[in-house]
Amino acid sequence: MDAELKRILLVENDTVTSNLIARNLRDLYDVTVASSADEALALVNEQKFDGFLMDIHLGRGMSGVKLTQLIKEMPGYENTPFIAVTAFAMREEREEFLAGGLTHYISKPFKRQDLIDLLDSIFRNNLK
Repeated sequence: MDAELKRILLVENDTVTSNLIARNLRDLYDVTVASSADEALALVNEQKFDGFLMDIHLGRGMSGVKLTQLIKEMPGYENTPFIAVTAFAMREEREEFLAGGLTHYISKPFKRQDLIDLLDSIFRNNLK
């Protein structure tokens, strides 16, 4: 991996989940956590991210799919990887998320190494 860590925005409204994911990735990626769509949009306007881990059900407000669509409309994010991190596991739901703009999918619960392998493969294939 590059000397400079890839920057990932984790959008997850459950603090236990976001803390666990951030801790598992801390030495491999530069992870910033947003607990809502509004917080995520504010962070995206202030900073540049290389990828997104996006919960689908963010509680009140917009969904992770809608948030993904809004961010992808911003300059520089058209081809950025967006990974759905969700407990929704039905095939139809997965297809809906991917059709909505998310580029990858991992279902909760998942193993730490599965997430790391997915991120590594994404960033290896998206070298700029």
